Amino acid sequence: MEVEGGEKYRTEHAEAGKPVWESLAEFSTNQILPIIKIQLFMENPGLLSLDDNKLGKLS
Repeated sequence: MEVEGGEKYRTEHAEAGKPVWESLAEFSTNQILPIIKIQLFMENPGLLSLDDNKLGKLS
């Protein structure tokens, strides 16, 4: 899970058939009403993988 411009947070494992999990992440901001863009990624298990696969994005 990543908020645009911030660091990535690892969530708990979620099965493809049940893509629901209860993970919390706190993101700090100086804005009163920030515009939030959340991106969901799947970790690449390979040794030479540089980036994670993007699964979805919410704005």
